[in-house]
Amino acid sequence: LLPQMETFDVEVKPAEAKPAEAAKPANTQPGHGPGRSHGPATAACEKGFANMLKQLAAEKETMAAKKDDENAQRQAASFERMHQGLSTNKGRWLEQCEHQTPKTIDCFVKGTSFMNIMECTRNLQQAAQKKAQIPAPADVAAAPADAAKTASGLASKVIKAGTGKDHPTATSKVTVHYTGWTTDGKMFDSSVARGQPISFGLNQVIPGWTEGLQLMVVGEKRRIWIPEALAYKGRPGAPAGMLVFDVELISFQ
Repeated sequence: LLPQMETFDVEVKPAEAKPAEAAKPANTQPGHGPGRSHGPATAACEKGFANMLKQLAAEKETMAAKKDDENAQRQAASFERMHQGLSTNKGRWLEQCEHQTPKTIDCFVKGTSFMNIMECTRNLQQAAQKKAQIPAPADVAAAPADAAKTASGLASKVIKAGTGKDHPTATSKVTVHYTGWTTDGKMFDSSVARGQPISFGLNQVIPGWTEGLQLMVVGEKRRIWIPEALAYKGRPGAPAGMLVFDVELISFQ
């Protein structure tokens, strides 16, 4: 849910407990995100990626053929933008895909339409999150008086102090654990519930995350109240209103 670009919902397989490892150097091969591995899921993800492009192209052609239907033409243009966005971000898509469960990857490989793939992955994600709901904090409805506020309207409060001294920049790539709730206390997303931290660029997410994460240091856990204007701005299908996130900054580069 965090990236602003058109993306997909995923169900991440739980991480296995293992000893802490030293940070690995970034993979500098073109098209391969930092630290991207080539595990057993790589071939299946390549097939899934090809099928995603195929289904998007088919949806676009179907809509484009309806010459006299303005709504269909708008949908065709939307599918074209998604096709271009997916093609441009192949490396990042494959990097994320390789961390998914076999059932999720199967959605990408066997989906018979783009919407069918989205529904398949969304159902898996919702089923996984229903098994691991994380209770909302007591102050989820509004930022408390002792929360720090910025000029943009963002409010935040340190829950656990960090050990680092440096702060990410607006273009840093961060690795975090997070849980998000709407102000009525409903959890809508959580890397904690999925058992797997997530990495992304701070220039790829909603403005509230770009601003809020720059306030943090490594090891810190912070609660952030993000006004709708800095979140999804009423985008259909996205969480509405002010959003509340508990975020732990694991690392950044």
